[in-house]
Amino acid sequence: MNKTARRDILTKYMPIPMADFILDLIHDQKNLQLVFTRSRKSRYGDYSSPNANRGYHRITVNHNLEPTQLFITLLHEIAHYHTRLEYQEKVQPHGQEWRFEFRKLLSRACHKKIFSPEMEATIYTTFFKNDQIARASCSAEVKHKGPMVSELKPGDVFSFNDKIFRYVEQRRTRIFCVEVSQGRGYTIHGNTHIDELLPTQSLQEKEIPAPSCIHDAGSPKVEQLEEGDFFLFDNKVWCRGAKQRTRIHCTEVSTGKLFSFRAHTLIAQKLDPRQIQTHNPSEPKNKNK
Repeated sequence: MNKTARRDILTKYMPIPMADFILDLIHDQKNLQLVFTRSRKSRYGDYSSPNANRGYHRITVNHNLEPTQLFITLLHEIAHYHTRLEYQEKVQPHGQEWRFEFRKLLSRACHKKIFSPEMEATIYTTFFKNDQIARASCSAEVKHKGPMVSELKPGDVFSFNDKIFRYVEQRRTRIFCVEVSQGRGYTIHGNTHIDELLPTQSLQEKEIPAPSCIHDAGSPKVEQLEEGDFFLFDNKVWCRGAKQRTRIHCTEVSTGKLFSFRAHTLIAQKLDPRQIQTHNPSEPKNKNK
């Protein structure tokens, strides 16, 4: 695609000065694809490096964003692209190297008078004085999204798309989580921004009585598990949560209810998370069995 055709596409989504600025950054990059996608609730844009199935870098951005929001999101993702070219996989996604690159692009845009004076002041406050620039740039000052799922730790509870989830474990680029109300497992992309990180105590708790079944003395204890581990107890599947003094919060997977275990409670066995039914929250549920 020639430069004029690319410029025509960009000007559909943003003013000409913004389009020309982006075009100068990407036009000579033969191994980079830019895609305007449908609206996504989980993210405004993302960057992905080449893989076994795709031999080029790829940036996607939601097509329906407000022009300034879309422009800043593109700068955010282009900064990821530049950082990957410079450092490969040797640095954190939103580490100091990416921060430097993103701020450099913003500074260049301000120098070219891309933004109004009021927006420049807001950008300085949001992206140069704020340590959480990764979070701020993704929300682009329209929605104050919470942290990314990859920034959480096993056992953390968070809200996303009007549902409550518990972080279980990381699986490459996705995070396996349990939706608390239904006890279903989901895989969520690590770059997805949550709505809010919730305190574990916000979930309804019930006291676990003494076990009604007998376990072998060699069985593991709840305290020997890692946060997010699944285990079998009293013929039910549980997910181990955070420890609170002498007790450990655990979620019963089938109901999503939170219970409090004594740390030395013996379990029947530890379970492999891959045995738990998983769903992708971005995909529609198929009710036909």
